[in-house]
Amino acid sequence: MNRQFLMIGLLMLFFPNISVATNNIKEQIIQAEYALYEGDIEPAKRLIVQGSYSLELKRLEILFLTHQEQTDQATKLLDSLQQANPSNAEIFYFAGNIWEDLARQVSFFSKKSYYSRASQAFITAANLAPNNPKFVTAQARAYGQPSILGGAKGKQQQLVFNIQNFDHKFGLYAAMDLAQNEQNYQDLLKIADRAVKAYPKSFLLIARSAQAYRTAGDELNAQQLFLRACLIPKAENQYRLKWEYACFITGYIAENETNNFQIAVTGFKRLLSVYTRPTLHNDQLRYSLAKYLKDIGDLPQAKADFQRLLSHSKFREIQKKAKSELRHFE
Repeated sequence: MNRQFLMIGLLMLFFPNISVATNNIKEQIIQAEYALYEGDIEPAKRLIVQGSYSLELKRLEILFLTHQEQTDQATKLLDSLQQANPSNAEIFYFAGNIWEDLARQVSFFSKKSYYSRASQAFITAANLAPNNPKFVTAQARAYGQPSILGGAKGKQQQLVFNIQNFDHKFGLYAAMDLAQNEQNYQDLLKIADRAVKAYPKSFLLIARSAQAYRTAGDELNAQQLFLRACLIPKAENQYRLKWEYACFITGYIAENETNNFQIAVTGFKRLLSVYTRPTLHNDQLRYSLAKYLKDIGDLPQAKADFQRLLSHSKFREIQKKAKSELRHFE
């Protein structure tokens, strides 16, 4: 028997709490990541300061630095993480997403470098794990970028064909990416409709189909599909930020395109049923929900929500805005 496996077995026999502790730390890291999305940085800070080295903690630290827009530090750590894990496809996929986030933070003259790194990371992830449809779909999207950012249109088309042959769900996703890149909006919407019918409970495909309709300029159908994605009972953990976006954009579209504030109310109620921390981020969401309630004529509930913000919010800017809205109810 392999000596390493024997030692692990003995450790688990005499110290069974090791696996429990490991799982507990992993869950703490997941919850700290979720807290970051809600604007609460403290759980992540505690784990980063107190924790020992692990890939999960390194990823959390990079997410923390990115969230705090400490771009230079995040860049250095992300470079180091990739160099230390040259055969880890999951790390390169993670890196691709972070490079894209960092690209939005840097100056115009640095964006090309960061987006190029994102493309290369996605391409590397799929090269390391060519049978993983999520990675290969991201690789195809990377090849769909302009050549100056590492794209290669012909390779995207071939990869989309390959994905469709071994994973139907991601094949539909990749086909939407390709149609959008080619600005073939007629095909894009046909694929979106097929995806929604084939996978009515897939958050990933419903949210992507919503974006397809938005790209094609059909904001009302986009808003309705984003709400449908938002209302899915439990979006996969890896898509938590995309889920938040699906809920949030129902309000943005109502304000800027459709004036359908009933959809926005439903979307924001769903978001705030999960995002419950007393943070500025969440109080801004609560303020928007109160305004949407006023827009649909639910004045008693709107007034109650503004009053609750005035008396319970810890943030002066929220209190000031709530107080201003309450003057309209006098």
